[in-house]
Amino acid sequence: MLAEIHGKISSDGSNLSERLEDQLTANVFGTSRYLPFHKGIQPIFSKAVFFSQTDQTVFINGLAAQKDEFIGDKVNFWVKGERSEIDVLLELDHLTIGIEVKYHSPLSSDDQLEREASDLLKGKGQTPKFLLLLGTEPEVNMMAKKVMENRKLPSGVHFGYLS
Repeated sequence: MLAEIHGKISSDGSNLSERLEDQLTANVFGTSRYLPFHKGIQPIFSKAVFFSQTDQTVFINGLAAQKDEFIGDKVNFWVKGERSEIDVLLELDHLTIGIEVKYHSPLSSDDQLEREASDLLKGKGQTPKFLLLLGTEPEVNMMAKKVMENRKLPSGVHFGYLS
């Protein structure tokens, strides 16, 4: 339903692979935003992998410090930035998390995550900014490794992945 409301699904079915990805995004995050944070999103996100132990620690501590159990008003879908569209944006008490969902599909361009990271930095608030790539193994692992090898993400955005 969320994917339809946000105009993510074409009436003729021409965007079927994107449709599955957007439907997955809407189903998972649309539902989990209504679960108690410490029973829903936190346990899942605590499995995120970062390439820096410091990033991992800041992320885990930020999740643990979240006070509100119900965060439905802190979850936004398909947020249009200046240069990108982030699939899910969570603006928590101590973290801002942008999520890019890939379901058996590649990034839309070589600089997609770079553009999303730049838009994350322009967002409001002074909380640490994290960009998570969420997808299936082994594709997401390879994409994340390539992103880190290219080192094109702007400083100030911490990058990780979840599969």
